[in-house]
Amino acid sequence: MRLGAICTANLNAEKAQAWNIARYRKFEHLLHTATKDDVGYVILFGRLFGSKLVSGEYIDAISNLISRETNIQVITCLTEEDSHRIASASNTPENLHVLWPSSGGQYEDEKICVSQDEEEIYIEAKAEKNRMTVNRENYRINGSADRVPSFEPCGYEDAAKDTFGYMITRITEKEIRNDLRPETTYAFRFLKMTITPNETESEIIGRAGKLVSANDTDTFVRLVLNGTTGIGVEIDTRRISNELMQYVFFIEVLDESRIDLSDYKPDTDISLANEFVRLAMNDLTLSEADRSTVIRNGWNALSNGEEK
Repeated sequence: MRLGAICTANLNAEKAQAWNIARYRKFEHLLHTATKDDVGYVILFGRLFGSKLVSGEYIDAISNLISRETNIQVITCLTEEDSHRIASASNTPENLHVLWPSSGGQYEDEKICVSQDEEEIYIEAKAEKNRMTVNRENYRINGSADRVPSFEPCGYEDAAKDTFGYMITRITEKEIRNDLRPETTYAFRFLKMTITPNETESEIIGRAGKLVSANDTDTFVRLVLNGTTGIGVEIDTRRISNELMQYVFFIEVLDESRIDLSDYKPDTDISLANEFVRLAMNDLTLSEADRSTVIRNGWNALSNGEEK
């Protein structure tokens, strides 16, 4: 199973805690399912901890969770950072085996041997005299197009896939059989909202909040703002994203709006801000999107300066 949603690096402390709790429950369910299916080994790739903001208490909780499933040997082939984290638990379980990326270590018992080098991880079934390899960089299995499945999305387009889960591997003398077990689903929503020239940024955020809050908290949302805005309205996509993060874990805001220049009077307004607009309008090197951004930022900066 491959872990590690890259988007979690942007979560604030509160959201990181909520994400870690949700991930803990899913991981707990996974280990229980493995026990029921008489699985002997669970091998984890990628990142065991989905967020950079991880407490010692949470690391201990994951460690204790593994220690309770005594019939399963958990072998980790994680990043260097997460290997240090899980190894720092106050009580390391006997059934947890950390293979450090930099040391080339291995796990071996009477049934299997898991070893590694800089490029590959090798999983060998001793009695069957057969083995499979997993590439460290792209998680490809035995050099084929098949990959170790991801337990969670690694980006917005990735979240549009139907299912995520883990893989059950059965190694016999004649074949290696990998079966995908769908475990969890994530929703991806592509939302559009049309802005009107009379709206302020706070009104835009309020309306976007109603749109985004209708989705589940673990939905990956990409919100595109289009339409037209007033010439003095500032669209700060980062600030809007931070405001909307109270509703969902992952939100990406894209601004494709244009500026309403219906009140633009080049002949009667001799202000510096208006002259800036005239120059930007006549600049043929700018795309329409860039032109709107340049005009909006320049207008706000120059208008504030003239007011002072």
